Amino acid sequence: MNGDECDRECGNKTYGMECKEQCGNCSNGEPCHHVDGRCPSGCNAGAYGLTCKESCGNCRNGEPCNDVDGSCPSGCNAGGYGVTCKEYCGNCSNGEPCHQVDGTCPHGCDAGIYGDKCDKECDNNTYGMECKELCGNCSNGDPCHHVDGTCANGCDTGIYGEKCDKECSNNTYGVECKELCGKCSNWEPCHHEDGSCPSGCNAGAYGVTCKESCGNCSNGEPCNDVDGSCRYGCDVGVHGKTCDEACQPGRYGINCAKPCGPKCQGCNRFTGVCEFGCLPGWTGPSCEKRKATKSRKQKKDVPKSRGNSHKALQRYRNETSRQTNSQDLQVWNKIIGMTVNSRGVPVLMMNLSWTLMHKAVQIMLVFLVYKVSMQRPSWGRVREDKCAMSYERTT
Repeated sequence: MNGDECDRECGNKTYGMECKEQCGNCSNGEPCHHVDGRCPSGCNAGAYGLTCKESCGNCRNGEPCNDVDGSCPSGCNAGGYGVTCKEYCGNCSNGEPCHQVDGTCPHGCDAGIYGDKCDKECDNNTYGMECKELCGNCSNGDPCHHVDGTCANGCDTGIYGEKCDKECSNNTYGVECKELCGKCSNWEPCHHEDGSCPSGCNAGAYGVTCKESCGNCSNGEPCNDVDGSCRYGCDVGVHGKTCDEACQPGRYGINCAKPCGPKCQGCNRFTGVCEFGCLPGWTGPSCEKRKATKSRKQKKDVPKSRGNSHKALQRYRNETSRQTNSQDLQVWNKIIGMTVNSRGVPVLMMNLSWTLMHKAVQIMLVFLVYKVSMQRPSWGRVREDKCAMSYERTT
């Protein structure tokens, strides 16, 4: 009822409290009862129930259902089941229709499906017919496809294959088996996930995956296969825990323990030799020696002696005389153009002219005067005697 005084029945196909409910699909569009919404002449085709608000199910060949309980007089179309044919069959094997009453599949379910009515997908890392196949190695723990077992986002580390059901092989490991194993002991395969070597490394390698190369250990010894350390220290030219760091400038030798010479330029880290030479004033392989300075005037080193000997004096005079005569002869040869034949006899060059000979005689006279003026005074004999004594001791 409605109106200010609640004296009018609901109209415009409404009913109930304050006429807020809409009538159902009553036969021929007639209005429903204004109190409870019932249709006095039943429902139009495709609807059923007291208020004709229920829709028929998937009745066979599109027949209308019973307008009271919604049942289909000739059963359901394929794919539907139940009294009202409103339930849908699951994935029966090979697409067969399910039972029209209870929805069961007479020959089981399709691959990847399970349940009495074949309406549930495989789970718990299973797939395939009756969900009997196992998967579970998909990346990040993703479920595999319930039908064919494939992994949409690839495989876990150390696994490969379309169904992620194979471990890495052929000395590979890691994601998609793209990493190569290191130098495992006796070349055995590494772990398919992390590449670790179960029995350690071959000589010359170290680390969990045996991919690190040893440094230059002393005498070529192999390093520790865990941390790469050298038991007996480093070879020449290197240092560090794993003996793989070259000596710093200014150091050389075993473990880089020796300092280079301070005057060295380009110290070789193996031998300490100065490859670019020494600073000015220094010499030697390591520039450890100071160069000797030469005097402007070379002095004859005549040792001193406290003794006195006539024979020594005579030998000393003869020796100095020979040296002086030799020097004089060289000067004289240059002056007059003499040469010496194979027997040591001076021979005058044949092509000298008389004018040149005359000039040579003049020069000879000058030379004789010079020699006379250079004679030693009498006090020089005492010193000469001492030099002779020293000469005797040295000979």
